[in-house]
Amino acid sequence: MNVDLEEFRGVCENFYDKNKISNSTEAKDVDAFFIHASPAQRVDLTREQNKVRAEFHQRVENERRRVFEGLCVDTQVRRLPYSTIIDTLKQFIERHYNDNNRNPGIEMFLVALYTLLRLQRCYPRRLAWILDNSAFTENGHKDFTIDAYSLVVGVLGCEVIDRYKNTGTYVLPATLTNSELSGIARVLPFSVKRSTRILKSLQGDAEAGKKDKMAVGDVYESSSPRDYARKEGILSQLYNYILDIIL
Repeated sequence: MNVDLEEFRGVCENFYDKNKISNSTEAKDVDAFFIHASPAQRVDLTREQNKVRAEFHQRVENERRRVFEGLCVDTQVRRLPYSTIIDTLKQFIERHYNDNNRNPGIEMFLVALYTLLRLQRCYPRRLAWILDNSAFTENGHKDFTIDAYSLVVGVLGCEVIDRYKNTGTYVLPATLTNSELSGIARVLPFSVKRSTRILKSLQGDAEAGKKDKMAVGDVYESSSPRDYARKEGILSQLYNYILDIIL
């Protein structure tokens, strides 16, 4: 059987199309070429398939980079009301970390976010989260990139103080009280809150100028103070302490 590499390339491109990559019909079309090919022809088919795969992943990477760069320009830092933050975080989890989608990269992102919120309660100055851009661009589809960046900057209100080619530093807002930080953290799923990565990341100190390795990225205590005009009383702190133990 003669193998038409151009035709095979077209079938592979159809398979790797981002909208069809999970479609079993396209997978069968690719397999059909290998089934009817000789051993020598399979070598050529494999080589061509690898080229198409590499081109596909490069296109996806370029698209995600363009989306992320656009988000960096267009997303305004804003701190939404506490209730809106809670609702938005719940929607984010339902959409990107559910029973049908337990992406390890997304879980690590949520673990790091949970750890950051818990750590902030212990420090008088705002914590800064040094995060590689890949945490937004390589853990899911374009929708995750948009929603995750919007969550950090446009919902939680993290200020971006340093932006480099591959990393950014996101500083938690000064106005979040310890009660609010606890309430936001409690929204995270049980599997995230009980992750062994949390225990490891909490072993270090987030002292000024000292980086502390988290599940994703690093954290340090910035020079910017928190707003203690909204400091809660002893009863409120005790209430949140009990909830943290239970939940």
